[in-house]
Amino acid sequence: MNRRTNVNVEKIGSSIFSKLKNYLEEVLDASIAEYIEENRDKVFVIRVNRIGFIYVLERKTWLKNLPNIVFGGKWIGVIVEKDVCPSINIYERAFLNKGYRASIVVSEHGAKNFLYGNDIFASSIEEYYDPLNYCVAVIDYFDKKVIGVAKPFDDISMNELYKFLEEKQAIPVFKNVFDLGFFLRVLK
Repeated sequence: MNRRTNVNVEKIGSSIFSKLKNYLEEVLDASIAEYIEENRDKVFVIRVNRIGFIYVLERKTWLKNLPNIVFGGKWIGVIVEKDVCPSINIYERAFLNKGYRASIVVSEHGAKNFLYGNDIFASSIEEYYDPLNYCVAVIDYFDKKVIGVAKPFDDISMNELYKFLEEKQAIPVFKNVFDLGFFLRVLK
C-alpha cells in the first residue's frame, strides 16, 4: 500500500512561538535571541503528516507538479500533537554553550530502537540530566550526538520515573516524540 505524505506550510502562531521561547528560557537556560531573531515574520511551520517542523525560512518555493518543497533556512523546533520542542540543532548548540540539561543518554541498543520510532526503556538509559518532566533530548551514548526528542509518559509520576531509572527496569518510560529515522520512514 502506498502511503501519501501530506505537506503544508503555515506561519507560526504566537502560542507555538511562546511555547518554544519559554522552553528555551526555562528549561535550557537560553534566550531565543541566541538562536533566532524574535521577529516571527520569517518563522514557519512545515507540517509533514503528524509532525510540524519549525523553521526560520529565508525563502520558500513550491516546485510545480511535484510534492516537494525547496527552502533555505534554520530548523529551530518540532511540533507533535500538543508538544513544542527545540530541534536537534538547537539542543546541540545549547549543550555546547551551557552543558547538558533536559536530556537522556541511551545505550547503543536503545539508540537503534529509538531511531526505528520506538519508545525508550529505563534499562537503556545510561545517563540523564534534569529536568526530565517535559521534552528531553535523546543522546546516543556512542558519539554523544542528539538523535531525537522524547517525553516521559503521562501516566508515570516523576517519583516513579526516577525509581525506574535507578533500578534500570525494562519498562518504557519515555515516548518517542521525534527521531532522525523519521526522514527515512516517512519521506521515502
